[in-house]
Amino acid sequence: MSTAFFWLVEQQIAGASRQHLDANMIEQLACDDINQVICIGNQHTVEHALAAKFGVSVTSVALLEMITCNTNSLDVWTEVLPAVVQKMQQSDTCLLLGDEQVVAVSMAYYLMDIGAAPVNAVSQVRAANESAFQSPWDQFVYDVLYHLQ
Repeated sequence: MSTAFFWLVEQQIAGASRQHLDANMIEQLACDDINQVICIGNQHTVEHALAAKFGVSVTSVALLEMITCNTNSLDVWTEVLPAVVQKMQQSDTCLLLGDEQVVAVSMAYYLMDIGAAPVNAVSQVRAANESAFQSPWDQFVYDVLYHLQ
């Protein structure tokens, strides 16, 4: 496994906290058979031509506003997360790219969407990425997941 990303579901769903996909990262994705990158947010730079050369497609889920860790942003989460999960489900193997906590919450919602209880979803994401849900996200993730239930 690459240190550039972590697997939530081995050989199916990976995550990375970064804003840029460079040539080395794209090559690593191709070596690990990741064929889809889902960028969450508005500030990503990706070498699209190079990604296409390696057979990696790149899609984005734009954010109309910055997602924050407060209850005022729950409506934004309600709009964004279903779109992210839909793109994840349409892919054989994907990498979520974005802010570390946004990627973690997206992964937890994906697990919940396929049947995991919120507590189990958060636990599985933490097991895959020990820095997920650092304070104040450790409680806020539950606000988001229960709001989406």
